[in-house]
Amino acid sequence: MVTGLPPIYSTFGFELHLGTPRPAIDLGIGVERAAAPALQEWCSRRAVGPPRHAPAWRALARFGAEWARRESPLAAVPFVFLEFDCASAPADTAPSLFVALDHAEGDRSAALHIAHRTLAGALRRGRRARAHAARERAAAALRSDARVLHLGLMLSRARRPVRLSVGLPARHLAAALRRLGLPAAAATALRGLVACGTSAEPAAIVQVDFDTTSIPATALGFTLQPPRPDDWAAWLAWLEHRGLCDAAQRAMLLDWRGAHDERVGPLAAPVSVQRYLSHIKLVWRSGAVLAKAYIGATPSPTLLRHPPPLATPFG
Repeated sequence: MVTGLPPIYSTFGFELHLGTPRPAIDLGIGVERAAAPALQEWCSRRAVGPPRHAPAWRALARFGAEWARRESPLAAVPFVFLEFDCASAPADTAPSLFVALDHAEGDRSAALHIAHRTLAGALRRGRRARAHAARERAAAALRSDARVLHLGLMLSRARRPVRLSVGLPARHLAAALRRLGLPAAAATALRGLVACGTSAEPAAIVQVDFDTTSIPATALGFTLQPPRPDDWAAWLAWLEHRGLCDAAQRAMLLDWRGAHDERVGPLAAPVSVQRYLSHIKLVWRSGAVLAKAYIGATPSPTLLRHPPPLATPFG
């Protein structure tokens, strides 16, 4: 999968399913807006492949074309992430698209407008109308202080759902989960679990991911990060204690951090690759909870020129 990618990415990351002996691993790449024309060209070439995957590749190509236009509202989007379901999808499957919306300085209406234009640019009319309606229902279910962070077009999935990531004040989390259709007892239990991975201060923000086409929600993702990088060891120990990862996975994640030199080809100059832990996602699905880890790497010649969002818009 990695060797077939064009040179359009500025960073890349991996999603690891924790708590299992042989965890599934998916790949994500970060693409900055300067590479939008190259993204469009690559996706257009892939769209001539197997008919069952061509519509998703064409959707990505349409997004790339709209993103490249200077006068488009999408021009305000600094970067996107493409997620490849390496473990569960054929190699010719189009990746899912995650659009960063948290650059809008908390402007909910601006973020929703960009989300609207993303759907309009990528999807065909029938699917677009259903996606817009689902997004509106999701927005109506949330408080006005919910910050819209990312929009995901899950093009690698069978039904291609639309995913929304929002930042919610931790003190309002249980109420927000009830508005998304969770029973009160489940909402309260999840609020307590998530509290272990967030600051106890009332102003703490929790990132919640959900598919807008599934309300009442049947699955939710909660992005968690330690307040300080030095807290990763203790926090991963907490995950192990909860049975959400094992000792070998905890050690591997801690060892991932650092830097190394990489030579891409026999004649290429070595580059320094910075490795980092991004975040953990707790996934609630029909009453069960599992954990995923997101780790990243950035080659030094293409270090990101934007401050990282609350969490990488991936997964």
